[in-house]
Amino acid sequence: MHPYPAFPFHELCWKLLQKMLHPHPVPLERFYDICLSCPTDRKGWLDWGHDYGQLMDRLPVDRYPWEDVYVVGYVKRYLGDEDSPLAYFKSDPFHVPEIQQAIEESRERRDSRNFSSISPIFRGEPDCFAQLPQEILEYIRILLPSHSVTSLRMATRSFASLPLNQSFWASRFEPFNERGFIFEARDPEYSTPSEQRTRDWKALYLKTSSSVVSSKEMMNRKRIWDSMRDLVDLLLEKPLVDPHRVRSIQGVFPGDVSQEIAMWRSVGGDLDPREGPPAPSGMPCTSIWEQTVSFPTKLRRMAVSIRTFNGKQYVSGLRLVSEEHDQDLLIGYVLPGKEKYIDIQGPHDEGGQLNGFVVAVGPRGIQALRITTTAGHISKWAGCPDGLPQTVRLCMKNPVPTLRASFDVCL
Repeated sequence: MHPYPAFPFHELCWKLLQKMLHPHPVPLERFYDICLSCPTDRKGWLDWGHDYGQLMDRLPVDRYPWEDVYVVGYVKRYLGDEDSPLAYFKSDPFHVPEIQQAIEESRERRDSRNFSSISPIFRGEPDCFAQLPQEILEYIRILLPSHSVTSLRMATRSFASLPLNQSFWASRFEPFNERGFIFEARDPEYSTPSEQRTRDWKALYLKTSSSVVSSKEMMNRKRIWDSMRDLVDLLLEKPLVDPHRVRSIQGVFPGDVSQEIAMWRSVGGDLDPREGPPAPSGMPCTSIWEQTVSFPTKLRRMAVSIRTFNGKQYVSGLRLVSEEHDQDLLIGYVLPGKEKYIDIQGPHDEGGQLNGFVVAVGPRGIQALRITTTAGHISKWAGCPDGLPQTVRLCMKNPVPTLRASFDVCL
């Protein structure tokens, strides 16, 4: 018998997950680590930090800002009620006739012209976008969610005078946009490239609007799709991590770290170190991997990687930039493009050396930090500390020699 637990996954939900990840396959090892590190309630249900689209109750309702809420069971007041607002949970989310009908009705464009009645003449009014070519403006617009595009058109004449063409409406059906859950519009298995070129994307967008009364299948599709967005983001993300420095929680420390260190100051979320086969239920967040790094003496800069999950920010890794090493030292999962750099002056400068961290901690991990130096300087926050307990437990009198960090997911 395998010592570690299995995680059942609904077949139709698995198919939707595959569509969300397309053309990439589901990375099973990484997916398993994510499931393994996820907290569970006493019945063994994985607690992703959301309510599965109002399917599950989460308690406590009245809580302090730093307290976590946990899945406690199905919404009991609707159990057995076939006419309840949550009856669509039993509907097939993969085969949605309403979507097929909308695609069929928007197969050919009735009128591809889309002109704006707003003049592009600026009459001397300041507009920083006026100097950009139309192609750049269109690209910026495609990257934004629709509500932001609406605000942008109200704020600047450059975007207000730019027609909403078919390319824009087609971009609304990208996987992480508001119509991404209608994967049939982009999937070659359901729509050939020639059909996608001639489709009236604006008509399809309007026919699938949430203001229109949707079928139960459509509502369930959107619920599951929205619930898996953060999971898919984690599965697709390729953080920088040094595999030679990341060890199993049961492994030994790297050889360049002194084995004489007997005492550690620790700060973290509600974590449980992995020691042997895990219990099948009632577990908090689980630390699976560990990393220990010696701090360089001449540390110039530090970059803090911030990861957002279920609307909350978490510190996922650190990048150490020093004068002693040609390459940066990486701690945890460094996310290029999601880093906040903090300058640290060298040992002969007024700023002193790094001697610790002020940390804001939530039940599921470290959500923000500030660095301190021996000269008494404190940096700005990296991450969001609002409503969280803050501690100076990791602030030392002398420069920090070594840092040990635990993590719940690895590549």
